[in-house]
Amino acid sequence: VGSNQTIRTDVRIIAATHQDLTRLMREGRFREDLYYRLNVIPIHLPGLRDRKSDIPLLVEFLLERFAAKGKGTARTLSPRAMAVLMEHDWPGNIRELENALEHAIVCSRGGVIDVDALPRALALRGATPAAERARPAREGVRRPRGAAPREAVLRALRAAGWNRGRAAAMLGVDRTTLWRKMRRLGIAPDR
Repeated sequence: VGSNQTIRTDVRIIAATHQDLTRLMREGRFREDLYYRLNVIPIHLPGLRDRKSDIPLLVEFLLERFAAKGKGTARTLSPRAMAVLMEHDWPGNIRELENALEHAIVCSRGGVIDVDALPRALALRGATPAAERARPAREGVRRPRGAAPREAVLRALRAAGWNRGRAAAMLGVDRTTLWRKMRRLGIAPDR
């Protein structure tokens, strides 16, 4: 970059995405030549929500890593705190788990992290029965699944007066997830 001289390299590029590159390529939104250069050994890694059995091992690994970096002395989680982590859907995957644990380490007193040290959103989930959280915030609005996610998102947005925060709460997703769904479904955010 910034030179007119060619320099030969021998590298292997590892790239990650949550996008469906095959679909984007067919739609003309991703370069076909780049797709075939990157798609040599595709590895599908499900999100953390689909492999919750990994959470205890990841927690142990991350706590050890934080301790090695000198970030706190917390070495383990209470059973209640672990139950809260196991119940969360982790839309931000391992990065979200890592941030939640770092927050908990900073807020914990002693070597055991309890629910009160977890980020507020997670701690509140642990204090609310699962059946209550699963109930939609308003009648007629539910989390988009199945054949009509666009209609469910539009219904929630209309019911919330196009307030994305309230619509996301009605759907049981966070605002970022709702924003991504709107973009993917072609719903203009500026109505």
